[in-house]
Amino acid sequence: MADKEQPEGAPKAEEAAPAPAPSPARQRGVRKSFVRVPAAGFASLLSGFLITLVIILGAVTLVLWLVYRPHKPRFFVEGAAVYQLNVTDGSVTSNMQFTVIAANPNRRLTLHYDRLVAFVRYRGEVITMVTPMPNLYEAHRSFVVLSPMVGGNFVPLFPDAAVGLLADQAYGLVEVRLEIRGRIRWTTGFWRSSHYHLASKCDLLLSVKQVATGGQVPLLGGQRCHVDV
Repeated sequence: MADKEQPEGAPKAEEAAPAPAPSPARQRGVRKSFVRVPAAGFASLLSGFLITLVIILGAVTLVLWLVYRPHKPRFFVEGAAVYQLNVTDGSVTSNMQFTVIAANPNRRLTLHYDRLVAFVRYRGEVITMVTPMPNLYEAHRSFVVLSPMVGGNFVPLFPDAAVGLLADQAYGLVEVRLEIRGRIRWTTGFWRSSHYHLASKCDLLLSVKQVATGGQVPLLGGQRCHVDV
């Protein structure tokens, strides 16, 4: 169909102007917005963030440590009672009780004990059953008194230990080690430490001449215990 002719003198329809081409600067900006960060650059940013985080956490931990300064507890043996200590056929039957003071020397931190057990060694051998003890909570600058009762029936001994224990009994002096083991942690109002292994080792020299009658026996030598945390 033929196009209609416009009347003479009528204005001509304007042709649509072509869209302007984007400027080179805009094209560069568009290209930059789609540029990917290299893998090496991302790894560098991540490592820098992690290093900064570790430094901050280390500084906070150091400040808390300097402010609170956790100290390990102190253990002392104040008394011992031996009710039975018999060696027969390479085994030992015993019944003993100890009075132990556990002191918290920290000025701002409380102590929490759990999984506590007590037992006695002679020449490195355990001569009693492992006796569980209750959990403890100890306020700052305070102490608690523990009275573990330890013993056992027919606990086997190596021949050398059995002979040595019989000889020491005849002499009237027996050197033993009372051990108290468990877990400990320090706490304050908003901070608590992880659990740490606790080992209190008390080397005692018992005068066992009164074992026949039973009851308290004299303690000779040092009464302060060595504590490992």
